[in-house]
Amino acid sequence: MRTLCFSLLLFTACGLPQGTPTSDPRTTEPGGGGTGTETCTPKTCAELNASCGSQSDGCGAMLECGGCTAPKVCVTSSGASHCKTPAPSCTDGKMNSDETDVDCGGSCGACAAGKVCKETADCAGACECSGDQCATKVCRAGTWVKRASMPTKRQGFAVAPATNGMIYAFGGSSSYIGDYGACLNATEAYSPVMNSWTTLKPMPAARCAVAAVQGPNGLIYVVGGADNLSSNGKNVYLYDPAADSWTTGPPLSTGRIGAGVGVSDGKVYVFGGLIPDGSLQGGVPTNVVETLVPGAAAWVTDPRTLTAPRGRLGFAAASDGSLYAFGGTTSKQSGDALVPGVLGWHTVADLPFEANRGSATMLGDRVFFLGGYTNGTWAFDRAAQTWERLTTAERPRFNMGLATSKDGRVFAIGGAPVAGANGENALGTVEEYVP
Repeated sequence: MRTLCFSLLLFTACGLPQGTPTSDPRTTEPGGGGTGTETCTPKTCAELNASCGSQSDGCGAMLECGGCTAPKVCVTSSGASHCKTPAPSCTDGKMNSDETDVDCGGSCGACAAGKVCKETADCAGACECSGDQCATKVCRAGTWVKRASMPTKRQGFAVAPATNGMIYAFGGSSSYIGDYGACLNATEAYSPVMNSWTTLKPMPAARCAVAAVQGPNGLIYVVGGADNLSSNGKNVYLYDPAADSWTTGPPLSTGRIGAGVGVSDGKVYVFGGLIPDGSLQGGVPTNVVETLVPGAAAWVTDPRTLTAPRGRLGFAAASDGSLYAFGGTTSKQSGDALVPGVLGWHTVADLPFEANRGSATMLGDRVFFLGGYTNGTWAFDRAAQTWERLTTAERPRFNMGLATSKDGRVFAIGGAPVAGANGENALGTVEEYVP
C-alpha cells in the first residue's frame, strides 16, 4: 500500500492542475490496533479557504494556492490564507506596506527631497521624473505657485528688490531678436504682499539687457544695456523709489550688456557681461569688474577680475557681501565668487548643467538658480559647495528676472519661452517658489 500511495502522491503533484485533488481517494495504512484501511480525500485550495501560499491537502501533499501582488503579503489565520496589505510600519527602516521609499510615501506621510515617489501626495514638494525616460520618480523640494502677471510682457530686463518691499522691473524687450528686439523703457513694481503691479515713470531711454541693484543710498542703479546695434552699453540711470524719479549716473568705463551687479563693501559692483560689438548676439564676453562708491563722479576698474569672461550670466549677492556669478555665453557651467576676506574672485562648484542666460538670486543662505534654456531649479550650498535639485518650474525660459523679496520670497518673472526661433514673444508670467 505504501508503494501505491507514493505513486498517487507523485501523480497529484506533477500531473494535475494547481490546487486540484486526485479523483481517486488515497489510502493510509492502519495504525495502532485498527484493522483494514482508511480512505483520505485531499482538499482543494477553495475547500481550505486558501487563496495564497502553500497549504496541506490533508493527505500528506502540499498545495500551491497562488501568490500575492506587492505590497500585499500572504497571511494565514485560523487555517485560511489570504492576500492582505500589512499594517504600515513607518519607523522600521524598511520599505514595506504601501510606502514608496523607506518609511515614507503612501500612508506613511510625505517623503523628503530625493526619495522615490509615485505621485505628488508622496512628497513634501513635488514628485518628478528622475531621468529622461521617467522610469523612476523622486521627490523635489518646494513648489511653484502662479502670481499676478507683469503688465508688460518682456525678456532681457532687470529686476531689483528694494528695502520698501517692492520688486522693480526695468527695460527689456517685448520679443527675442538677439539682444536687441523691440527694446522698452517700461518701469513697473510688484508688491509681494498685495500680489499686484504698479506702473511707474519710464526710464529715460529704452534699454535691453540691462542689470539693476539697489545701492546703499537707496537709489536703484540700472546699468549697461543697449537699444540698437550702435549702443555702447555705458549708460547708468538712477531710480529713486521714494520719488518715482530718474537721474543720470556716471557712465561705465567698460560698456556692457547682460552684466552682473551687486553691492559689497558699501560699493556698487558691475562684473562680466558682453562688450557691444554691433552684432545681434550682443558682443564679446568680458571678465572686467568695476565699482562705484555712491556719490562718486566715476567708476573704478577693479584689478580683481572674474576668473573667466562671462556674458549673460546668472548673478547673486549675499547679505554678507559675497558676490556670485554662474554660467554665461562662454563659461556656461563654471562659477565665480568674491567673498569678503578672501583675496580676489575664485572658482566655486560648477553648475550641474550648462546655463546661458540663466538667472540667480539668494534663497536664505543658498544661491538659487533657474533657467538658461531649462526649467530646472537648483540651490547652491555655499559652505558645502554642493548643488541640490529643487522642484521644476512650469516651463523652460531664459532672460527672465529672478528676485528675492525683502521677506525672503523668491519670484521668477517674465523671460523668453524656450520653444522656437527668434521673434517669439516674451512672457509676463510670474511664479513664486514656495519651499
